[in-house]
Amino acid sequence: MTATPRQDLDPYLADSALEAAGIGVFEIDFASGRHRLCRRARALWGLASDGDVTREQFLAAVHPDDRPRLDEMSVALDASGNSCFEIVHRVVRPDGEIRWIKCRGHATRVGAGEGVRAVRCIGAMLDVTRRIETEMGERIAAQRTLESTATRLDLATRAAGIGIHDYDVANDSIVWDDTLRRLWAIGPSEPVTYATFAGGVHPDDRSDVEAAVRRAMDPQGDGRYASEFRVRGRSDGQERWVAATGQTYFEAGRPVRMVGTAQDVTESRELRDALRQTEELTRRVTDAVPGILYVYDLEERRNVWGNREMEDMLGYTREQIVAMSGQLLETLLHPADLERYTAHLQQQLALRDDEPVDFEYRMRCANGEWLWLHSREMVFRRGRDGRPAQIVGAAMNIQEIKRAEERVAESERRLNAVLDNTTAAIFLMDDRQHCVYMNAAAERLAGYTLAETQGRPLHDVIHHTRPDGCPYPLHECPIDQAFPAQNQMQGEEVFVHRDGSFYPVAFTASPVRDRDGPPVGTVIEVRDIRAERAAAEELRTSREQLQFTLESAELGTWDIDLRTNRMNRTLRHDQFFGHAELQPDWTLATTEQHLLPEDRQVFRSAVERALQTGRIDVEVRVSRPQGPVRWLALRGRSYYDEYGRPVRMSGVIADVTARQAAVEALKEADRNKDRFLAILSHELRNPLAPIRTAAHVLAQPDVAPEQCRSARQIIQRQVVHMAGLLDDLLDLARVTQSKLELKRACVSLAEVVDAAVEAARPVIEARQHELALELPPDEVRLDADALRLAQVLSNLLNNAAKYTDPGGRIRLAATVVDGLVRIVVEDNGIGLPLDARDRLFTMFGQANGAQGRSEGGLGIGLALVKGLVDLHGGRIEAHSDGPGRGSSFLVSLPLPSGSAHSLESVDGGGAAAAKPGRRILIVDDNHDAADALAMLLRALGHEPRVAYDGATALQLASRFRPEFALLDIGMPEMDGHELARRLRNEPWGRTMHLAALTGWGQDEDRERAYRSGFDRHFTKPVDPAELEALLDDAQAC
Repeated sequence: MTATPRQDLDPYLADSALEAAGIGVFEIDFASGRHRLCRRARALWGLASDGDVTREQFLAAVHPDDRPRLDEMSVALDASGNSCFEIVHRVVRPDGEIRWIKCRGHATRVGAGEGVRAVRCIGAMLDVTRRIETEMGERIAAQRTLESTATRLDLATRAAGIGIHDYDVANDSIVWDDTLRRLWAIGPSEPVTYATFAGGVHPDDRSDVEAAVRRAMDPQGDGRYASEFRVRGRSDGQERWVAATGQTYFEAGRPVRMVGTAQDVTESRELRDALRQTEELTRRVTDAVPGILYVYDLEERRNVWGNREMEDMLGYTREQIVAMSGQLLETLLHPADLERYTAHLQQQLALRDDEPVDFEYRMRCANGEWLWLHSREMVFRRGRDGRPAQIVGAAMNIQEIKRAEERVAESERRLNAVLDNTTAAIFLMDDRQHCVYMNAAAERLAGYTLAETQGRPLHDVIHHTRPDGCPYPLHECPIDQAFPAQNQMQGEEVFVHRDGSFYPVAFTASPVRDRDGPPVGTVIEVRDIRAERAAAEELRTSREQLQFTLESAELGTWDIDLRTNRMNRTLRHDQFFGHAELQPDWTLATTEQHLLPEDRQVFRSAVERALQTGRIDVEVRVSRPQGPVRWLALRGRSYYDEYGRPVRMSGVIADVTARQAAVEALKEADRNKDRFLAILSHELRNPLAPIRTAAHVLAQPDVAPEQCRSARQIIQRQVVHMAGLLDDLLDLARVTQSKLELKRACVSLAEVVDAAVEAARPVIEARQHELALELPPDEVRLDADALRLAQVLSNLLNNAAKYTDPGGRIRLAATVVDGLVRIVVEDNGIGLPLDARDRLFTMFGQANGAQGRSEGGLGIGLALVKGLVDLHGGRIEAHSDGPGRGSSFLVSLPLPSGSAHSLESVDGGGAAAAKPGRRILIVDDNHDAADALAMLLRALGHEPRVAYDGATALQLASRFRPEFALLDIGMPEMDGHELARRLRNEPWGRTMHLAALTGWGQDEDRERAYRSGFDRHFTKPVDPAELEALLDDAQAC
């Protein structure tokens, strides 16, 4: 069939429409090979605007890569029954520009069957370069995206260890990527079959894998495959866990293909195993925790999970706890804690996830008891609105802690009671040395309250200044060093009171440690020691006084522990027993061993009594290794324990040997006193008898003058004798009281001896003794009281005369040897027994052989002699070969130093001129004494007046106006002292000479008389010569 062009379309209109649409029209005559193109088509093709185009020209303009497709299309037009065609290809224009052209047309075919062929085609072409380029850009972008996705997928699968497999079931061929080949350890080019796959599966897992594959290949199933198994590398033998998945595709009810993945899950498998182990461990740990672990749902108000301890601690089963559901808190919480716990749950709604909250509460156990718990809870899960939905918590049993807290609280109450009532001040400082606590005593001591010192450095408050006003640095304070030194400090310091005053304290500062040991503060115990120091000072003074007393009294101390029988002593104690140093051990038995045998039982008895009575007072004798036996006095007391058993004994010890000797001396003195009184009575009666007899003779009316003279001489001699006895007594008293004063002068020894011999001559001649004197040829001068020294020698001569039988021999010899004058008085009299020498020079002491003699005397002569010799700085010694063999007394006196003193000669002068009489007042309550003295003064030419009491004397003196007044002291009513003061108060009595006449002759008596206004003091009986001398001296004045 031949194609005929259509003639019904206006070419102009058609061309205009195509031009407007950018469409070119073409016609191809396959027989001639000519191609007719419209102007628009030529422009698209880049050809000239006129003439037909040959096939060669037409194809030359087609892009070389697209020409085959045009040839294929031509062939297809001939072969196929489709007469329409469409092709897009590129055209290379002469300028080199490439344009994409879309051709679409219709072919005219001729013939039938296999002989059909295309002879002509007509169509249109359109420039689709822009669209193609857009599509190509999109395609390239998609390709790139696909490639990127494939790359990422490949990276992801590689990173995840995922391999991809494609199993061609019919051909038993499997495509594996590199990942699967590495898992099965096969080469990259080695073909893979099912046998390769199954051979790499671990024998223990192979049957399970094959069963899973069979299920996936079953057309009755869903074709899915999933399995985990172990793979052993064929070349390296390494064993790995693999998780494989796949999907089987079926055709006509037969499996043709399985595509899937396989992943190395060795690590995840190990992680799952580890997770299971962790879960098991967690379960065991939570079950082993000694506390409740739980998860609580805030929305459903129920317990979601709890460990086994919840059941064990509360006593409820898990089912019982679950059954409580929303009433869990109301059922188990203590009513007093329920409201607080509800508020606690509300608080958790605002918490962050990692913010824990603590709470303490009580829960009722299954046995009905309340159990204290301490919970710490955190948000575990939040709801969609972000609010906490579940909390996880741990609750610990604090029952014992609460009980301990109660005990601690009770302990604190007791401690506070103690601290608030103790007298010790307690301060507590923290690790910065700041005050955190003061008890009431500390507030009183420091003057501050706790509120005023809390948080302040304690040193700056009460210890900042030294007593001298200087600052006290903190680093020098021993109290504050207890914390850094981590050691207890003790001592004494001075604190500053709030009022600024200082006061001494004793302190103990100790570091306070926490449970781990490091110090966290300091506790300071302080005592005000002002009273203690005062007491200590008193005690020190008392001890010093006691020590001084012990030393002065020469006392030793001892203290024995009766349980150990060990004795503590002072050195003087052991010295009393004859030891120069303290002995290492001493017991009661040691003391007993040092005693004389006869005193040991006395000592034992005293100790036994002391254990019963609590007091020991015993005097015993000790035999010392050297020296005489000594008397020791032990005095003390016993101490007992709470059961009344004696545990200690202490006391003092003294050497009372001297006291014992003094006691014996007192006894001897008492005996001597008795003897003296008897002798004194005898000695006084002896002169009184002749005086009385002579007075009786004088009273006779017809007595002859010679008898009167003889009687007067007897009375004078006896009075002199009696006065001598009294003078000796007074002199001895003065010597023993150290009140006798010597009237020293440079005297001649020869004159002193002459005076002594003259005084003793009557006795010597009366007993017809022979006296021999032996004096140095040269004159010897002494610094001595001539009267007292003559008294010494006359006393010795009188004793020699009295204690030597009549017709005996007495010798007085003086020699000068080594600056001493040695005067010896010897006799061949009765001698001295050996035991008499120690008491011979004591008061009232006499030799036993002399006591039976009438001439025994008062027994004071030698005591007086020794006292006078001692006052002269000399010494006296007695010697005798025994009774009947005489005795000798040696007096040794020191010579005066320097040149010899010349003697002053005394010119007696001519006879005294006649003396006028004096007006004299005599006052004495003893009428005989006053009248006798008045009679004597009249005989001497004076004018005496007599009064017998003080009042009368004042009246008489106011009229008589005496020049002299001789007053007795011991008068009744008004004594001599008062009378003398009254006389001195009168104008006419101020120049009167007052003399005291009294039997009181001690020095203090003289001093008192002088203070009362007396000019002189005489001891009765007064010597008329002394009285006359007084009157002469006053007259001379």
